[in-house]
Amino acid sequence: MKISYKIAFTSLLGNLIEYFGFTLFAIFAKEIGQSFFPELDSFAQVISVFIIFGTGFLSRPIGAVFFGHFGDKVGRKKSLSYTILGMSVVTLLIAILPGYQAIGIFAPIFLLVLRLAQGFFVGGEGPGAALFMLEHSKIANRGQAGGIIIASIVSGSFLAVLVGILMNKLEIDSSFSWRIPFFIASFLGLIGLYLRFSLPETKDFIDIQKKQKILKIPILRVFRDYWREIILIASLGGVTTAASYTIMAYLTPYLEKQLNIEHLQALKYSSFSIFSLIVSLIILGRISNRYSPRSFIVFFSYLAILLFVPAFVALNHSNSLIFVLGLLILPIITGGLCAPAYPYAIEKFAAEVRYSGVGLSYTIGIAIFGGFSPLVCSYLIKVTGLYYAPAFYIIGLAIVYLFFEKIIEGKNL
Repeated sequence: MKISYKIAFTSLLGNLIEYFGFTLFAIFAKEIGQSFFPELDSFAQVISVFIIFGTGFLSRPIGAVFFGHFGDKVGRKKSLSYTILGMSVVTLLIAILPGYQAIGIFAPIFLLVLRLAQGFFVGGEGPGAALFMLEHSKIANRGQAGGIIIASIVSGSFLAVLVGILMNKLEIDSSFSWRIPFFIASFLGLIGLYLRFSLPETKDFIDIQKKQKILKIPILRVFRDYWREIILIASLGGVTTAASYTIMAYLTPYLEKQLNIEHLQALKYSSFSIFSLIVSLIILGRISNRYSPRSFIVFFSYLAILLFVPAFVALNHSNSLIFVLGLLILPIITGGLCAPAYPYAIEKFAAEVRYSGVGLSYTIGIAIFGGFSPLVCSYLIKVTGLYYAPAFYIIGLAIVYLFFEKIIEGKNL
């Protein structure tokens, strides 16, 4: 079945909108920290926001199980409509949430609760939108579709960075400027909801309906029959998310704190690297069609082990060309890891448990390893004193994935 432009556009738009709102936390970490943690010093403010940012990933597996259950029972389309509606409402509530000066300690508490709610809805959206588009795609083109899916997620983050640059240039009061993008994200989400209602259900889900294969509690079958796949895809979700969020969420504060680059200029450098990641995902996704998703991911896992330290060394080099090379190495390797990730994941689960299986396994890796990558990277630099210490985290996760891949797949490439 050839995927229609309408299905592709609406699936990708939903991803872009949701991750735009999700990434705003990291882009406006400084401003949010000032609003909700004014009594702390600037470093502690940013760290506190990163902690709240990371907690949003902890609720993603819960959302993945919840929406995966409905996606496997009543349809991918209906489940995805609920995720984007919920995300829009939560994002609006964050936009209007009073700061510390207005309601005291309740401000950061409510912010934490809303961030957990964000993660809950994104936990159903990310894997669900990928599954929806891939089930509508030709199997031969799934690598390309997988790259475009992740590119839409990264595009949401890229849009968040561009909005951050715009807010900085407009010189709006920092206590309010960070709220404007959250209003925008909420409004865009409602547009995405309207468009999503017009989409057809996937053939795979219609087939399991016709064959009466719909399970009462799909997640129980996942735990019983697919525990090896859960471990494998969770480890993959960890390395891919940690690598991508190092670029999308951590690069800006890294350039500011480590290299003393002015905020606006750091945002521009980050936007260049994020845009490079989008391009890499599209190109490498297309190239990955010629190979198995497994072999492609393994190859780029080894590249990550070899090149992530040199990439961070390049970022700290005084030569501008070498610096730009560092900004390019990170997204190219990350693109190679991420583009075939969802195509690889969906082939591991039968259609009747696919939403639950892919959603749970991938988001477990995201929650345990990926979501706190900005916090872990900051901590590694602090305790080691090494400017390239963040690379150790990605390398470690790549080794973990390769270890489980070798044990579970148990055969030569």
